[in-house]
Amino acid sequence: MHVTTLDIDHDPDEILDYSFDYGAQSALVTGETIVTSVWTTTTNVTISGGTHTDTTTNIWVDSVVGTTLSITLVNTITTSDGRTYERTMIVPVQDKTVVVAKAKATILNIVVEQGANFLLALTWFDTDGKPTDLTSYTASLIGKDAAGATVLTWTEASEITLGGTAGTITIAIDDSVTTAYTFDELTYCLNLTSPASFTTRVRKGTITLDTEC
Repeated sequence: MHVTTLDIDHDPDEILDYSFDYGAQSALVTGETIVTSVWTTTTNVTISGGTHTDTTTNIWVDSVVGTTLSITLVNTITTSDGRTYERTMIVPVQDKTVVVAKAKATILNIVVEQGANFLLALTWFDTDGKPTDLTSYTASLIGKDAAGATVLTWTEASEITLGGTAGTITIAIDDSVTTAYTFDELTYCLNLTSPASFTTRVRKGTITLDTEC
């Protein structure tokens, strides 16, 4: 599961393009190139103009109909080495003429596959649509069970990597670690703390364990 959630809102009246860089994400091996790229989305979203280079893919969102909190863009590629990759992008939707800033953290429900590597990549954008400089920030994700006991603690000292001026937040868990997980479902909050000790909750939701086959 590879999900990218944007922190810049998409106004329903905007026509914007979105892309994945498989080369920058180290998904492709040396010499491997993209052969086909297919995008899918929800029924209330119109997309067009899907293109790709050897390492990147691109899609245009032409319209968003009705009331929705976010749109989901799913990109599936095949490569010259016969591999198939899938990436998912979640784009928050907000009428910018009505509300400028979010009042709450974006909800993102996570599934961790027991015994498999887990990777979650996010980018935190400011209100101008630029990546937030996360230099000297700290990060923590706390997962609690139904009784309120802390079961998971992920921090920038181990599981979380902050991308500095790129504004990226990457969570990577090794398969040897997920093998030992025994919870069913947790609630979590992902917080970032600035050098000035200002804490922002950027994501919250549930973490569900998909047990090992």
